Amino acid sequence: MICPKCNKETNTKKFCTNCGADLEEIIKNQKKEAKEKKGEKFIKVKTKIALVLFLIFALFVAYIVATNIYFSNKNFKNYESNAETTAKISDIKENETPEWELKDIEVTEENKDEDYDGDGLTNQREKELGTNIMNADTDNDGISDGDEVNNCNTNPLKWSTSDDNISDFAKIVKKLDINKKYGEGEIKPEAIEVNSSVTLKPSDLESETKGIFKEFTKDNKINSYKPVFSLYNFEGEVEYKLDDTDVVLLVARNGKYTEFENYTIADRKMTIKIDEDSNSKDFVIVTIQNYKNYQKGGNN
Repeated sequence: MICPKCNKETNTKKFCTNCGADLEEIIKNQKKEAKEKKGEKFIKVKTKIALVLFLIFALFVAYIVATNIYFSNKNFKNYESNAETTAKISDIKENETPEWELKDIEVTEENKDEDYDGDGLTNQREKELGTNIMNADTDNDGISDGDEVNNCNTNPLKWSTSDDNISDFAKIVKKLDINKKYGEGEIKPEAIEVNSSVTLKPSDLESETKGIFKEFTKDNKINSYKPVFSLYNFEGEVEYKLDDTDVVLLVARNGKYTEFENYTIADRKMTIKIDEDSNSKDFVIVTIQNYKNYQKGGNN
């Protein structure tokens, strides 16, 4: 064998015949050092694995928290039609474009047959009518300019063709006379049964014909009693049938919950008053106990 100390060949396994080194002791120490290095390497590998697993766990937790906040604040704004309050214009003269819709678009030989806003009217035809070339619904009544001109026989420049404060859209949905000027309160809005639990009682025809009740999944953060819901383009009352009257109505915003002010509970039914400011909010019905737990920090 080769002596580890002098690197010369020796005939014995106990002592080197060249330098007299204790071969057994040297080999023993080498094995010990190798074992210690192996142990240190194993610890380093375990540490790296633990660190990677911790980072993965932290990322997973961050994802769950971010997802929860995102869905809690969904103002489920999925209803894109009429995003802003409908403009009620009764004093627009025929063939006059509303001031807030004026666009400096020049109609030329090259673009006159194009339809920039996709409403079914060419740029040239819109110029002749005075409608907005870049807005498919110039008067914001819920009907495209092309449909008003080609199908509905309504004025695309007027929210209400007859100037009675009822939109052309509402009249078409309700099958009313477009050209008749109805008196205030003459046409009453009808209740809408959304499902076996929810009934909408709109305050006007616009809310009846354009109002949207949107229901989402339950809010697991606060363990909601019913699915989260929102309303859009609606004013009036929402009647919600209940199995348990020991509940409260909350509004969720940025992951926080506050009790909604305008609601009552009687005869196993919750009556919620919805105004313009209440639209697009996330409403959450929870048991009183769950709300108390949340206030104490139990659901944070």
